[in-house]
Amino acid sequence: MRKRTGKATLVIATTVALAVAIPLQGASAGEPSPAAETPPGSSPAPLTVELDTALPSVPADLMTWATATQAALVDEAAFLTVRISDDRESAQVFWHGDPTPELTAVLEEAPTTYGIEITQTAYLPGDLREAARELLATGSISGQEVTATWPNPDGTGVSATIAPPAGRQARLALPSEIDGIPLDVSQGDVTEARGRQDDDLHLGGARINRVGGGACTLGFAASSPTIGDGGIFASHCGNPLDQWARPSATGTWFGMGQTTHEVDGRDGAMLTGTYFNPAMYVGSYTSAAYVSITGTANPVQNTEICYSGSYSGLNCGNLVSVPYYNYSLAGVGAIEGFRTANVQGYPAIGNGDSGGPGIVPVSAPNGGSYLWAAAIISAMPSNNKSATCAGVPGTGPVNSTNPADRQCSPIAIATRAVEIADQFFVKIKTVSPN
Repeated sequence: MRKRTGKATLVIATTVALAVAIPLQGASAGEPSPAAETPPGSSPAPLTVELDTALPSVPADLMTWATATQAALVDEAAFLTVRISDDRESAQVFWHGDPTPELTAVLEEAPTTYGIEITQTAYLPGDLREAARELLATGSISGQEVTATWPNPDGTGVSATIAPPAGRQARLALPSEIDGIPLDVSQGDVTEARGRQDDDLHLGGARINRVGGGACTLGFAASSPTIGDGGIFASHCGNPLDQWARPSATGTWFGMGQTTHEVDGRDGAMLTGTYFNPAMYVGSYTSAAYVSITGTANPVQNTEICYSGSYSGLNCGNLVSVPYYNYSLAGVGAIEGFRTANVQGYPAIGNGDSGGPGIVPVSAPNGGSYLWAAAIISAMPSNNKSATCAGVPGTGPVNSTNPADRQCSPIAIATRAVEIADQFFVKIKTVSPN
């Protein structure tokens, strides 16, 4: 649990829905005394892997175009989102009004092998985004705390969740619009999702423990000429200048660096002070198998995300259902991310998985899938969780509020890894498949 208050956007230290979103912190790690660690020699990580995905892997050229389009148009008031089709053979650009030169430019860059359709939205997306942000900042609807807001993915209005009323209250009179825009309000909030083990390679999906207590998961390796190596994870896992360590089979604790960068608006943080490698653990939460990260992706609507938390292991099948999702976490403040839902209702993430990596499977020319860095695990709905977990077993009743219980959810709230890296002026480390 973070102790500080406020909403600092960037901290650079000089030394080493549903219900409310809840961060996913693991059990206390005690007081490890970490030792220095020498980078081990290792064979190159495999470049591809066979994944049990819900949908086909996205072709690399289509994912590259969608990512570039998202970046090029994100500040355009007329642009809402890109949606990739289930069969991965076409895409929609949700847009309002006449085409602009910027839209025309990205359409001209689209691979000709895919059908690209412009879908008109009923409302100006810029107005929807602003209304959603202002609604979260306002703080309440009908006297109840606003816990999350988002523009509807098809541009038909704005949706919000509010904290459930305490006690036996009369039925709330809820507004149906905001500034002339349709508004859908439901009850719900979010909770943080904060635990692979003996990780001397320092890869995404490894368990990391905060000195003083608490466990999270390492996300992606990143670097810059000025900072050197770093490891991206979630800022809600701790505080600036926290020391982190990893366990080992011998019982020795090895240092994993110190939190030297944070951007709370994206629930992003970075460790520095040791080495980090551009690969990610796959398989169960005890698996030693890993695969290289060969690219980066900015998730758009209907992108499939595979999450790899150190408590839950690798779980695929979560599709981006809400591409712009505003929520708050205690001690962090307002966060901009996105929401995904598992198509089979399978528990994707849970306590201990916070900070862990979410990847987009991209089809490789000779079979299998490349892994592209996409997301950092942040939170899950507090009213859509239970002790039904993958990996480390869950405890407690459905929607337990006991912080000692491990709870999991098929709905994962995440932030965009590339946006976190951009805030820190670093690049996510990747391996070229060529």
